[in-house]
Amino acid sequence: MTLRAVNFPSTGGVWRGLSNRYRNNFVARFTGALRVPRTGWYNFWTNSDNGSKLWINGRVVVNNDGLHGMQWRHGRIHLRRGSSASIKESV
Repeated sequence: MTLRAVNFPSTGGVWRGLSNRYRNNFVARFTGALRVPRTGWYNFWTNSDNGSKLWINGRVVVNNDGLHGMQWRHGRIHLRRGSSASIKESV
C-alpha cells in the first residue's frame, strides 16, 4: 500500500478495523522511501500521543518519544538531489 502521509488522528477509542485490544499500549511501524527532487534542507514533523520517532537513512530526525498527550515535534535533515532516502516511523 502507498500512503502520502501517515495520519491516524486521536480517536478517544480504536481506529476502524482494529479490535479494542489495540486501544492502548501498542506500537505501529511504517517504512517507506522518499525521492529527493533537489538538494537542500527538508523538514519533518510527527504529532503523537505517548511517543513517536522518525528515522531517515538510519538517523533519528524527529524524536517525539515519551509519555505525553498529543504534541508536535519537528526535525530537519539535509538531503541530496536524486537520492532515495529510507524512512521509518514508529508510533
